[in-house]
Amino acid sequence: MKRIFTMLLAAVMVFSLTSCVFNLTDRDSVIRLYERNEERFAAAAETGDFEKLEKIIGVQEVDIREDGGSFQAEISCGANGFASSTHYYGIFYSETVDFDNSVATKPDEWAKEGAGYRYTEAEGDNTFYYEPLGGGYYYFEEHY
Repeated sequence: MKRIFTMLLAAVMVFSLTSCVFNLTDRDSVIRLYERNEERFAAAAETGDFEKLEKIIGVQEVDIREDGGSFQAEISCGANGFASSTHYYGIFYSETVDFDNSVATKPDEWAKEGAGYRYTEAEGDNTFYYEPLGGGYYYFEEHY
């Protein structure tokens, strides 16, 4: 019985460590992932087959949303934190969102930061950062 418990515990630890290795939780790692696989991202945008991106090491999940002709894909690359202190990192695709124009029409809500823009809720501590990557893709961070 002790041997089975030890083997089970070892398997859980290996699984946990493996998921941590591919949990991209910083801007540079996510952008490098995009740059190394830019052709695959471009092909997904062209064909609409974003599920293939889940095969890229570092991509944890692809969530596709269609709303009245508007198509968006959220490519999750990592997260950390717990409950009200959770942070998400990834790549966002939209064929219809003109993020730079959206920022220009609401300069009081979005502040220029580095190569992107940050929004901080006035009545809370949630922040969102988006940085254009090209071809309808954006790097994103969401902090709750």
